[in-house]
Amino acid sequence: MFVYKIEGIFINVKRIFRIVLSVILITGGCDCGKSTTNAEDEDENIRENIEEGFDGLFDLNETENSVDFYPDEISGENEQDLLDLESDILDTQEDENSTFVYPPNLRGPFYAGVRTLREYFSDYSKWLDIMIWYPALAPPPGTQPYKYMWILQGNAYENQPVDPYPAPHPIILFSHGNKGINFQSFTLTEHLASHGFIVAAPNHPGNTLFDNPSDEEIARIALERPYDIAFTYDKVVALNRNPSDIFYGKVDESAVGMLGHSFGGYTTLMIAGATINVDNAKERCASGEIDSTFCNYINVWPAGEIVSRPPTMWIVKAAVPLAPGGYQAFYDDGLANVDVPVMIFGGTLDEWCTLEDEIRPIYNALPSPAYKIEIEGAGHMSFTDICRIPGSILIPELAQMCDPSVYIDLDRAFEITNTFTTAFFRYYIENEEGMSPYLSPDFASTCPEIDFAIK
Repeated sequence: MFVYKIEGIFINVKRIFRIVLSVILITGGCDCGKSTTNAEDEDENIRENIEEGFDGLFDLNETENSVDFYPDEISGENEQDLLDLESDILDTQEDENSTFVYPPNLRGPFYAGVRTLREYFSDYSKWLDIMIWYPALAPPPGTQPYKYMWILQGNAYENQPVDPYPAPHPIILFSHGNKGINFQSFTLTEHLASHGFIVAAPNHPGNTLFDNPSDEEIARIALERPYDIAFTYDKVVALNRNPSDIFYGKVDESAVGMLGHSFGGYTTLMIAGATINVDNAKERCASGEIDSTFCNYINVWPAGEIVSRPPTMWIVKAAVPLAPGGYQAFYDDGLANVDVPVMIFGGTLDEWCTLEDEIRPIYNALPSPAYKIEIEGAGHMSFTDICRIPGSILIPELAQMCDPSVYIDLDRAFEITNTFTTAFFRYYIENEEGMSPYLSPDFASTCPEIDFAIK
C-alpha cells in the first residue's frame, strides 16, 4: 500500500525530496500535521520546489492548501537526535526496490468518495442506514464535495468510482456514540479513505442523534450493536462480490479494522474480543463497588450470559476505541480476552469517559500490544465533528461539551487522532513497516499535547 515505483532521473530527485520531506514531517512531528487537500496539490508543490533547486523547501506553508513543515529548531544534542531519527526513517522507507511510504499525517494520495446504503437487517427486524467512505478517482471538474446533513462541508465526493489501484482496499468498520450518527467523525473517516481504506459506518437504530431511548432500550441496543457491525461488514462483502457494483473486486475482505467513539468505543472493544460476564457485573453493581451508567443496562440483561462478539468478527485485525466507556462492565477479566492490537484514545477534559474511570483502567487491562494516547485539553466531543454543527454552542446538550474556550482546537485534535489512527491501521492491517516510526515514543514526543504509552 502506498508504494511508489521510481523511474527516471526526475522521479529519483522527486523521491529524494519526498524522503527528506517525510523525515522533516516526522521530526517536526505532530506539530506539523496539517492536511493537504489531495496528492495532486502536494505533487505540484514538490515539482515547483524541485525546479527551484529546493530553495523553497521550507516555504511550502506559504502556498494554498499546503502543509506547515517547519520542524522545531535544532542544535547540538538535538541535531544528533535528528540525524539518528533520519537514519532510522531512511532505513524503514528505503528498500532494494526504491519505495516511498506516504506519511500518515498528510491527507492521503487518494480522493475520498462517499456513498450511502439502506439495508434491512432481518435478524433484528430493522433498517440500517450505512455510510461508506472509500478511495475514489478524481471527480469531474466543478464537482462539489459532499455536505453532511446539508450543512457540514466535507472533503469527500459522492458516488465517485472507486480507485482501482492498489485495490483490493482494506475495511474499517466504524461505530458512532450514544445518540450519535454514522457521519459524526467524518474528518477522520475521510482521512482514512484518502489513505486507501474503505470505512463503513452504520447508524445504530434507536440510538442516533434523532432518538431518545430509555435505559431499557439502550440495554437492548448495547447487545445488538456488535451485530449491527457484523451485518455492515457482510453488506460490504456483498458489494465486493456484486459484478454490477462499483466496489466489485475492490475490497480486501480479510483486512479489517474496528473503530468507534464512546458507546462505539465499547462496541469496538466488544468486536476486539472483550467479553462481559453478566452475573459478575450485576454483583459489582449490586454491591456498590461500582457507580457506572452501565449498571442501568447490565441490570436488565439476562442472567447467566457471557456477552461476546459475533462469531464472524474474529476477522478483525486491529481496533481503535476513541474515548470508550464500559470498563466496569468488561472489568479486567473481560478485557483480557481482547485478541487484537488496540490503540485507545482519551481526553484530559472528558467528563463522560474519564481517564481515571475508563481510559487508564481499560488500557491497563488490555493484553499487549496496546497503545494509549491522552490528549491534553480534549473533551468527549473532541473526537467528533458534532461541535461543527452551526449553533452547537447554543444547544443545551452540547453547549458545555463544545465550548471552544475550554477544549483543544478541534482541527488540532483531529490532526493528532488522524495521524496515529492511520499509522496504527496501516501498520497492523496492511503490515506497513514504514509506519513503525510513527508509533514510537520518539515521534509521540513531538506532539506536546499528548501523553503516549505503549506496552
